[in-house]
Amino acid sequence: MQMSERRSGGYLPTVWDPELIQSFTPPCTYESDGHRLEELKHATQLLFKSLTRPEEKLDMITKMQRLDGAKHFKKEIKEFLAHLDPNTPTDLFTVALQFRLLHHYGCSIGSDVFNKFMNSDGKFKECLSEDAAGLLSLYEASHLGVHEEDVLDEAKAFSTKHLKLALDKLELENDLVQQIKESLEVPLHWRLPRMEARNFINIYQRDENKKLALLELAKLDFNLLQSVYLQELKELAGPYIAIFILTLISWLNISISATSVFYLLIMNFLLPKKNGNDGQVVEGLKMKDKLPFARDRMVESYFWAMGSVPDPKFSKCRINMTKYGSLVTMLDDVYDIYGSMDELHKYTTAVKRWDLEAIVELPDYMKVCYKGTYNHVNEMVEDALNTLGLDILPYIKDQWMCYVQSLHVEAEWYYGGYMPTTLDEYLKNAWISIGIAAGLAYAFVAMLEDSNSLNQCELQLFEQWSSSDLFYLPSLIIRLLDDLSPS
Repeated sequence: MQMSERRSGGYLPTVWDPELIQSFTPPCTYESDGHRLEELKHATQLLFKSLTRPEEKLDMITKMQRLDGAKHFKKEIKEFLAHLDPNTPTDLFTVALQFRLLHHYGCSIGSDVFNKFMNSDGKFKECLSEDAAGLLSLYEASHLGVHEEDVLDEAKAFSTKHLKLALDKLELENDLVQQIKESLEVPLHWRLPRMEARNFINIYQRDENKKLALLELAKLDFNLLQSVYLQELKELAGPYIAIFILTLISWLNISISATSVFYLLIMNFLLPKKNGNDGQVVEGLKMKDKLPFARDRMVESYFWAMGSVPDPKFSKCRINMTKYGSLVTMLDDVYDIYGSMDELHKYTTAVKRWDLEAIVELPDYMKVCYKGTYNHVNEMVEDALNTLGLDILPYIKDQWMCYVQSLHVEAEWYYGGYMPTTLDEYLKNAWISIGIAAGLAYAFVAMLEDSNSLNQCELQLFEQWSSSDLFYLPSLIIRLLDDLSPS
C-alpha cells in the first residue's frame, strides 16, 4: 500500500508534553507529611466515635465517602452499620441514605424500607416532591438496586422527575442545586472516588457544620495521593524525552553517526529501564517518531488505571495497565486505520508465533509495535515469575493472540465490505477487540503480592478467562459504551 493510500484517523496530538510532566512538583509527600496524616486520621476516628445519634454518623460516613476518606475507617464504619436497625429512621433523606450505605458496604437491607413513602397504588407520595434533599438521597439510593427491585425503579423515575422540576424552584447559588445537577448527570455510585473527592472538598468547606479534622484529612490525603500518581507519571514519561532529543537532532541536521542514534534509541526506549526507587521496570511507550499516525494517549491510559486502582500500594498495577493501554491504543490504530490487509495478516501471524524472529517479515512501523508488545509482556512475565513463582506467559500470550485475532477479524470485515448479520455475531468478536480482558489480567497479576495470595479458584478463572463472566461482562459494558458514545 502506497503512503498516499493510507487512511488517517485525524487524531489531535497529545497535550501532555513529557517535559511538562517532569516539571510538576508535588505539594507534599508521605515522607514529610505522613505523620500529620496519621494524626488527622486519629482525630477523625475519635470524632466519629463521639457522635451519639445514628443520623449524625450516617451523615459523616457519606461525607467521608465523598471526600474519599472512608477507606481509612472501614472497620469503624462496618461495625456501626452492622448494628443499625433499618426500620428506625422515618424521614426520606435518612432512610434512603441508610439504604445506600448498607448496600455499598454489602450489608443486607430490603427495598421494602421505602414502602412507608408509597401510596396504595405502589407510587411514591406526591407530598415528597417538596423535599429536594430527600429526593436527591432517594435518587442516589435507587442506583444501588439489584435485578427486579421494582420499588427502586419507581424511586429512580419519581426522584428524577421531581429533581428536574426542583431545579427551577431552588436558588441558583445553592450548593444543593449544584449537587442535583451533577447527580442527574453522573450519580455518586458511578463516579471516580478521586475526582469526586476533589469536587466535594470545595462543597464541604462551605458547609457550616463541617468537621475541620475531616476536611484537613481530605485535603492532605488528596495531595499525598497526587504525589504518588505524579511520580508514576514521571516514571512513565521519562523515557519519552529521549525520543524528543533524537527528533530534535534530525530537525537540526546535527551530525551524529547512525550507530550512536541506534544506541541511544535502544538504551532509552526499547530496552526496559529500572526505577531507582522501587526497582520496577519502566519502559518507554512513546513511538511518535515511528508511528506518527497512532494516538499518543499515555496520560489518558494512566487516568484509566488510576481510576480503576487508586490505592497507592498498587503502583505496579497502574504502571502495567498504563503500558498496556498505550500498546492497545497503538494497535487499534494500526488495525483500524493504517495497516493494509496484507500487513495485518503478517502481524497477526507474527503474534501467534510469539517469536522475535517473526519480526523480519514485518514492515518497519510494525516492527516497533511488535517489539514494544513482546518486550513489555516478557517484562511482566519475568516479574510475575520472580515475585509469585508463577509462569503467566501461556495465559498472557493467549489473551494477546485472541485480542490481535479479533482486530484482524474486524479488519477483514472492513476491507471485505462485510457487516455482521446479527448483534450476537458482532459481540462475539467485539467483546474481545475492546481490549479490556487482557487489561483485567494485567491488573489481577500486578495486584498479587505473593503466590500465597492466589487461590486455586482464582487461578482457574485466570486460565479460563474466555469463558468467565468476570472478564466478559466488564468487556461487554465498555464495548457498548464505546460504540454508543459520540466519536
